[in-house]
Amino acid sequence: MQPFLETTIIALVVLFCVAIALLITTSLKALFEWMRRKKKHEKIQLPISGDPDKISHWHLYILKLQDGKYYVGITSKTPEIRMREHLNGVRTAYWTAKHKPLKIIYTEDLGNITRRQAEKRENKMVRACMKERGINDVRGGDLTSTEEYIVRFGYIFNKEGWTELMMVTCLFLLLIYFMIDKYLF
Repeated sequence: MQPFLETTIIALVVLFCVAIALLITTSLKALFEWMRRKKKHEKIQLPISGDPDKISHWHLYILKLQDGKYYVGITSKTPEIRMREHLNGVRTAYWTAKHKPLKIIYTEDLGNITRRQAEKRENKMVRACMKERGINDVRGGDLTSTEEYIVRFGYIFNKEGWTELMMVTCLFLLLIYFMIDKYLF
């Protein structure tokens, strides 16, 4: 009877560890999203006014910048007016302040949609451009850090965010280890 009990306990511990591993992997995205939003609130760069659900006429644009870099943006003005604003330092992004805009290489008329919908399209275009031109050569949308990015588990992190995530994960695994060690063995 004793070996059966030990086997059962070991099986339960293994199942518990698998469940915890699944919980960690599914919560990685939520944790990263929370860290990204936290950072975004700390570094407010462009004041956005108005209702995000108000319908306006939006344009998406891609700028070619110095040093082989690119910037993806949206505007309710024309892309040409927005390009002049980038050049003159009016409501400019950190990325375009660091790498001077050279020319507009792509525009897309998004039509009459909400700012929220325009931002969603912008974020998709940023990721597509990153895939095509390199993760550290394109910025825009919700990926505006001037630091280098890295990809882990299919998610884009800046190095600081990745370090924070690994610290939280290691602490969580250490806590699980101590719980198993104290209560099961």
